[in-house]
Amino acid sequence: MNFFSKNKLKLIFSFFLLIYLFAHLLFFKLGILKSFNTDYTEPVLMLLEGNLSFINQYGELWNRGPFLYPLILAFQLKTALVFNINALYITSLFSIGTILFSGFILYKIARLFFSENYRHAQLTLVLYLSIPFNIYSSSMPLSETPFGVFVLLSIYYLLKGFLNFNKSKYFLLSGVTLGLALLIRPIGILLPIVYLLIIFYFFFREYKRKAVYRMLFFAFAVFLTILPWSIYNYIKTDKIILLSSNGVGSIKDGHKLYHKNYREKHEVSEHVKFIVDDFYKKRETLNTLPDIIDFLKDKFKEDKWAVINFYLYKAKRVWFGLDSQNIKKERVIKIFSFLYIVLFMIAMYKVFKKNNREQIILLSIIILVTFTFWGMAILVVPLLRYVLLSYGLFTLLIPIILEKSIKK
Repeated sequence: MNFFSKNKLKLIFSFFLLIYLFAHLLFFKLGILKSFNTDYTEPVLMLLEGNLSFINQYGELWNRGPFLYPLILAFQLKTALVFNINALYITSLFSIGTILFSGFILYKIARLFFSENYRHAQLTLVLYLSIPFNIYSSSMPLSETPFGVFVLLSIYYLLKGFLNFNKSKYFLLSGVTLGLALLIRPIGILLPIVYLLIIFYFFFREYKRKAVYRMLFFAFAVFLTILPWSIYNYIKTDKIILLSSNGVGSIKDGHKLYHKNYREKHEVSEHVKFIVDDFYKKRETLNTLPDIIDFLKDKFKEDKWAVINFYLYKAKRVWFGLDSQNIKKERVIKIFSFLYIVLFMIAMYKVFKKNNREQIILLSIIILVTFTFWGMAILVVPLLRYVLLSYGLFTLLIPIILEKSIKK
């Protein structure tokens, strides 16, 4: 019986559902399964108390992040309260279901571009759901999980639009789903520009006016989706805040590195210490983006290689870094990270060698989305979970390495 035949899709999902349920049972026994994310304590408590305005008792608007993820998390906790169920069960099942659905979207994307048989798509699904980082990250409520679903949906509809360029609805759907992703996590703020560049580069020469219309449809869909939250922020604060007011705070946090009690202290170079330690000493005076830029300019004048090496260090840490900076765990993560990245690079070489236009478009999206997340993570805190979605995107192409075997 052929494991990769079409009727085995349910078997794959059932198998991994059991794997994830077993993992969560283990997480529960170890005491690491979580039902709350303390980053969202204030807005979630307000929502649970029936306060839908996000304005606290002091009359201040909570806008450290967009509103959608606190709403999603509060809905899960409210469900647990209504049915008198342990919140761990609800948030755990939500995390598992969301990751399984993300795998299904990746499967559908693979089917678009590797439609000759089901094996490539099913292998993509297996590879994605097997990623250890996915299994471990599902043990806690993370905004990256639903964010990833909406980003993947936006990519799926964008690619559907590329294959059906006469249908504008796919570009509208891509814009709406990407807008919803941004209302969960503002780290994707540059993705609309990435999508527009891809449409322009691959389709403007052939379609011209139609390509411009598709770009406008997409851009307006994104803009109109996030506009109500931006307007609400302006009405309540008299400030123009597109998605989040915590950008500077995140950037400051990204310069502290080991200067947090719960983080293990790594051995770092003198260059990195030169930047981090001095920033920590002056942190009380660095409260705006211009302040931070001026600080980096001064450091660059003192020792440009220190600044360069500091950001190179952060760029490296993104691919394995944990907020706890647990050295033992990060050592294991490095092994898996290296494996997935190497396999993706081999697959990337094969795509370039084949020079298939559709696969080149898919590769371009994967690379540009990855660099977007990577760059944003370098600016803030260099954490693995910020590029976790990229590992999923890598699995779309990794099966190309086994293409001959798959076809047989």
